[in-house]
Amino acid sequence: MPTKEQALMTKCAQGSEKAFAELYRLYAPLVYRFIYSFVKSSELADDLRQEVFIKIWENRTALTEIQSFQAYLFSISRNHTLNVMKRAATNTAAMGFILNNYKEQSTPEDSLVTKEYFAYLNQVISTISPQSRAVFILCRQQHKTYEEVAELLGISRNAVKKHMVKSMMILREAVKRDLDLPLSIALLLLLNK
Repeated sequence: MPTKEQALMTKCAQGSEKAFAELYRLYAPLVYRFIYSFVKSSELADDLRQEVFIKIWENRTALTEIQSFQAYLFSISRNHTLNVMKRAATNTAAMGFILNNYKEQSTPEDSLVTKEYFAYLNQVISTISPQSRAVFILCRQQHKTYEEVAELLGISRNAVKKHMVKSMMILREAVKRDLDLPLSIALLLLLNK
């Protein structure tokens, strides 16, 4: 016996606007919170949520092959949001908007996402040399200047710069490989709480 979700997906795939509206009613709040955890902007999250549901409606015939609508929905939401963020990374005005709207986490979902990002960052940082790790933490997480870090660690400013370049290259490769994000977006998500 099909579940209510499966019955709604089947009807939606056959063109039922009523079934689609019910799926929207059930899942729109979850999608909004999920997208908001990435973009930290109510307006942008709402726009992206609408775009996600438009994509689902436009590709509704694929719903007959989906086992879990929720998993499918979150996959589309994540991919669409990350694609928009990638485009924003090349658009200064859009990046400024995202940065200006990035706020302190306020919901349990936001907190969980932040913990996952920090766990990922720490895992990647743990793979670099201890000296490079110390330089990265002081520069990126404690916001110290190269001069301050050089003085604290007893190394030259040029050495600090070399450690940062090495660390950023490792991070860029890892983020591209694992998150499929530009480094600028990943650092925004990982380092700006």
